[in-house]
Amino acid sequence: MQKVKFNFGLMIAALGAINVFVSCTDHVIAPVEYTVMSSADESIVPDAWREKYREDAVRLALRQINAAGGPASDEVELPVDLVRTFYDALIQVYNATMIPARDSVVSIYPIHTFPSPELHRLIVVVDSTKPWVQAWRRGERLTGNPQIDQLLETFGLQLDYYYPGPGSPMAILRSTRPLNLSALAERFTGIDGVNYAGPDGVVGAGNDIKASFYGSDWQLDYSLGWGDCPAGCTARHFWRFHIYSDGRVKYAGSRGTPLSYR
Repeated sequence: MQKVKFNFGLMIAALGAINVFVSCTDHVIAPVEYTVMSSADESIVPDAWREKYREDAVRLALRQINAAGGPASDEVELPVDLVRTFYDALIQVYNATMIPARDSVVSIYPIHTFPSPELHRLIVVVDSTKPWVQAWRRGERLTGNPQIDQLLETFGLQLDYYYPGPGSPMAILRSTRPLNLSALAERFTGIDGVNYAGPDGVVGAGNDIKASFYGSDWQLDYSLGWGDCPAGCTARHFWRFHIYSDGRVKYAGSRGTPLSYR
């Protein structure tokens, strides 16, 4: 997977130009009342894979929430049940060792979600003349500004970096747990001395997992991207799985650029 980090000096302009690959247009957005998967047996899943799938599950949940809109998109913390059902779906595919295509997305090409939206790093562009900003400039986490410090404490944010310039000075804040950073950014907006707040991110595209809901089951589309991925990946191959609420997994075939072209 190829990815290109933002040039922070060009960050404001680049935010409007992020090109994230979107697969199939026939997906159905999950309704508010979604089907919860039966708990998956994760005993054979290595710890490192569990951690990656937890991150994938949060990102899939956030994508669904953002696509559906509504009050849930304004919440910083992600719904535990929705995250869990995505995690269980991913684990069910991992456990589906009797399906040969499972090896393609797990072993041969270990596929996870492309890191968009960002879940951990928040950019806060600040007015460097404000007294509270000087604490960040010195590398100190807490600023003395009650509104800023309450957000840092409530959501466990750490100061990763402070960029004094040139141009707009900014702090990069990091959360150890995945969060809805767009909703969190709204809580920074309007605080005196904050000129802009928004998630960090990547441009381009790469391997990914897309999710959609079909009445009684979740559909997961795993995709392998290659070629010119900074421009969105000029080649892509898909594998589709249906995961039912009772934990059954059905392979629904593959499509896209032949793997022989890779």
